[in-house]
Amino acid sequence: MKPSSGNTSDFIRLITTHQSVLRGLIAAMLPGNQDVDDILQDTNVILWEKRKKYNWEMDFKPWASGIARNKVRQYWASHKHDSCINLDEDFLDAVAQAHQHNSVDKFAQKREALAQCMALLKSRDRDLIHAYSYNQESLDSRLKKFGLTAASLRVTTHRIRKKLRLCIEKRLAWEGASK
Repeated sequence: MKPSSGNTSDFIRLITTHQSVLRGLIAAMLPGNQDVDDILQDTNVILWEKRKKYNWEMDFKPWASGIARNKVRQYWASHKHDSCINLDEDFLDAVAQAHQHNSVDKFAQKREALAQCMALLKSRDRDLIHAYSYNQESLDSRLKKFGLTAASLRVTTHRIRKKLRLCIEKRLAWEGASK
């Protein structure tokens, strides 16, 4: 995800958008550990502290994931004497790499399912979702374009998004069952 500018609100959006990915990575590297949320919080603090050094031309996810991996390594190093488990760097790297690969695969599967489900919508519904989600035009112009009130626009887009969500879930479940 590469926002167009490097302002504070864009950076906050990046951090919040990637919370589940970062938490999943940390949890994968610390299975069953109660400190996952603390390490995620520490990771967020470091991301925030380094926000001015972030290169807006690069993808945020690998950069943030690298910081999370380093926090987990620091955790393991500082808790080596407390634990009977001693994990080496190669193992942690393998777990992190597997998690990254799985999350990329899942994202690609969801994106493909979304494209297939969008194709199944009526053209008016598809146009409405595009106008509502991606268009920069004003709300008034969208209402006029589709002949809707603000309330009916919300209800209609909610109904279409629900239909899309159910379609995506079914396609992903079907893909999972066919593997």
